[in-house]
Amino acid sequence: AIELKVGNYSRTDLAQITREINKLFLMPVMILFKQGHYLSLSIINRRLHKRDRNKDVLEKVTLIKDINIESPHRGHIEILFELSFQELSRKFAFKNFVELHHAWQEVFDSSVLNKKFYQELFNWYLWAKTQVRFPQIRPEKDKINEEVHQSESLIRLLTRLLFCWFMKEKGLVFRNIDGAAVI
Repeated sequence: AIELKVGNYSRTDLAQITREINKLFLMPVMILFKQGHYLSLSIINRRLHKRDRNKDVLEKVTLIKDINIESPHRGHIEILFELSFQELSRKFAFKNFVELHHAWQEVFDSSVLNKKFYQELFNWYLWAKTQVRFPQIRPEKDKINEEVHQSESLIRLLTRLLFCWFMKEKGLVFRNIDGAAVI
């Protein structure tokens, strides 16, 4: 664990610190960074050097950045739960450090996280399709198949909601004193 001075540390900064620390050890080191009211976790992928079996090659650094200690995001809570020793043991049944490291990498794997996110999004879309109806306000000559219209309308709603969520997460939208959203 490393407590950093409060400041603005980029993903690149944290990855570089992770690389430098991992150069000092023979096995991968997961690092917990604390800066103010935020935590970040990092892990580096390592593999044996292809020519010199006595050396490791440091590869990609994976980060979970800016976990709010006082009010963590639901996604951060889910990832931290999946990193818990009990959950890792249940899912991966590791017997040594190498297997534990592989389990960490699996949890940190962004393609797995993306697949899970898109599967949940798709499941929500399928459910919402049965719950909502959008009126067709096109002129009669331009009306389209009702099922196509409902799907397109729901996808438009979903993409707009995701865009608003993204803007809120990036701090581009906030509420003023009256509660109205402000950009």
